[in-house]
Amino acid sequence: MKRGILLIAAFICFACTESYSEIAGTELDDRTVQIIVTYQTRSEVFPWQGLPPKTKYGYGVFIDDTRLITTESLVRNHHVVELTKARSGTKIQAKVVMSDPQVNLALLTIDEPLNGDRKLGALDICDTVPRGANVNIVQFDETSEIQHITGKVLQTKMSVLPDAPYSALSFNILANVDVNGDGVGVLYNGSLAGIMMSYYGSSRTGSMIPYLTIKMFLDRYATKPYPGFAHAGFRWKSLLDPAKRKYLGIKDADTGILVLSCLPGTGAFDALKPQDIIIEWDGHKMDNLGFYNDPDFGRITISHLIKNKRKPNDVVKVKVIRDKKTQTVDLKLCYREDSDSLIPENVTGDKSDYIVEGGLVIREVTGSYLKALGSRWQQRINARLVSLYYDQQQEPDETDKRVVILMRVLPDPINIGYQALHNMVITHVNGKEINNLNDVADIAAKDGSIYRLTTDMLGVDIVLDKDALPEANRRIADNYRIPDLNSLR
Repeated sequence: MKRGILLIAAFICFACTESYSEIAGTELDDRTVQIIVTYQTRSEVFPWQGLPPKTKYGYGVFIDDTRLITTESLVRNHHVVELTKARSGTKIQAKVVMSDPQVNLALLTIDEPLNGDRKLGALDICDTVPRGANVNIVQFDETSEIQHITGKVLQTKMSVLPDAPYSALSFNILANVDVNGDGVGVLYNGSLAGIMMSYYGSSRTGSMIPYLTIKMFLDRYATKPYPGFAHAGFRWKSLLDPAKRKYLGIKDADTGILVLSCLPGTGAFDALKPQDIIIEWDGHKMDNLGFYNDPDFGRITISHLIKNKRKPNDVVKVKVIRDKKTQTVDLKLCYREDSDSLIPENVTGDKSDYIVEGGLVIREVTGSYLKALGSRWQQRINARLVSLYYDQQQEPDETDKRVVILMRVLPDPINIGYQALHNMVITHVNGKEINNLNDVADIAAKDGSIYRLTTDMLGVDIVLDKDALPEANRRIADNYRIPDLNSLR
């Protein structure tokens, strides 16, 4: 009897799944493709060397006959991008025409329409997807057949992207079957609700890049040059401490967030001051945790107002309490790249520039370099670099200021006595103060070589024999197989 009940239940479940598959997902069945990416990154420890090529897989969704969207993290560092359709092993070459790590989206194109004379037309993208909505996730199964998965929207929030240090709007999705790749399309009422960018099998939940971000990305791509997404340029913290509130002159009825610092070159640097309390942003009242009530998404943080409600160069009204007085200031939003930071993360894996002189390997610090030193990198380098990364990473004193280090010393007779030195911050080259690696290259070009380094740790300078440098450089290039000792030349 129990066996009969189980068989009936299994049959009902199977029948429901099949029936659902016949109805839902049809808008994406012919638009969903698997993406095969051959990519290569550079060695962070030996920046003149490329690492072996690798392959990764994901999905893309065609928004018209020749253009498709996927995640930026999938096509990052790509050399070759190929597409395959369901039930087909035929590969189609694709080209990445735009990618933006700040929203984790990429736009790809192919030369010929995906389905030949059978036109796809433009894909309808949702205008809204409510919390709690049932959605249909469309991917391939293990036989490369289209598979439809039932999902549900659990939460909407601003969160840090899984593969980049940027805050972005995301939907938390619960799925009844494992999602097997980034870029998987999600439907709501027959329209594109978003694409998946991460999935965790243990909780059966994943993060989706929503329709709103996709629309903004495509609209802004149509604007030349691509304007990107807005950035305000300040750090803040919640304001809950009663003693701090009293000291700043905040009334019990007032709520807001405390400005900690402002980045040079941004609108916040001109409009705000440390210790300002932002009580209203662009007409929206802030609470003490930095949230406001959004008409579309409910309670969400101020970063949504900045990144998704406005564009770079827009001017917003900001009401602040400054010196215990309320005033309104105009703040111009900007576009800011990771490379503008004192220590860029370099999540996109761009080639790191370097200079090798007499075996001294000089480069700028990036987050990717620090993390390449291992999970306990904080314990393997000097405390100065750890402090700079955690406390001042995004806050250069000047817009061109970067952290230049003596990364390592390649052993050679010319540098005996210095070969144990590594990861030391360089302040002067040949007696001249530097801000970045370009300054080092300029000094080397003007002086003919780099023969003296001053660091923030040693009590004496690192000095090389100027006359012996030309021969030593030729020897080091040969011994360590370095094709170019100065990547900036």
